[in-house]
Amino acid sequence: MKLCLDVGNTSISLGFFADGRLLQKSSLPTADYRKFRLPPQIDKVVYASVVPHIDPYFAHRCSPTNFLPLTYKHIKNIRIALPQKKEIGIDRLVNASGAAVFYGSPLIIIDLGTATTFCVLDQKLVYQGGLICPGINLTRLVLHEKTAKLPLIELKSKPPRLIGNSTVKAMRSGIYYGYAALINGLAAALRQEVPRAKVIATGGYAELLAQDIDTDIIDTDLTLKSLNLF
Repeated sequence: MKLCLDVGNTSISLGFFADGRLLQKSSLPTADYRKFRLPPQIDKVVYASVVPHIDPYFAHRCSPTNFLPLTYKHIKNIRIALPQKKEIGIDRLVNASGAAVFYGSPLIIIDLGTATTFCVLDQKLVYQGGLICPGINLTRLVLHEKTAKLPLIELKSKPPRLIGNSTVKAMRSGIYYGYAALINGLAAALRQEVPRAKVIATGGYAELLAQDIDTDIIDTDLTLKSLNLF
């Protein structure tokens, strides 16, 4: 069985694959990474991380299993048209590589994680770059930590009204509808740059916003499925 590990700043996603199929998935807060233990039935681990300081821990825990920590050098089916390839988050490259296999090109890939990222893959399978914005989780944390009175809110469902009649409801509406507007506005602008591109949304908040964002495909398992291709 293959284990695919997507290590992000907020959470670690685990996908268990056999015969090319995703059998099970789970997650672990990144802050609790030392709780990870490699299940005995795993014979290969594909690893993508944007948190370098914990990489040695996973390399040790996954030894002597066939452990594959991905870098941009493993991305073969698309061309990366950026001068500083090492700076690009491996999750963004993995998503673009896998999405090209699953959905063709051109593509606009939106990943709603700790950061909200937009990646552009043109018709010729050239990764052109994209945009990086603060993510929903980061926004709700900063609103609480950098103000004196705003509470730390949860956002688990669509607010019923745009106009909030309390501080908490106003924060939820601001974040939810604000991010929907941000995504729709930037996606529309990118469609002008890349005509006929399919827009794919993935990441932890993609399903939450699905009914209010203008996308062609919602694929919350895109990163794990893309890791499984390696």
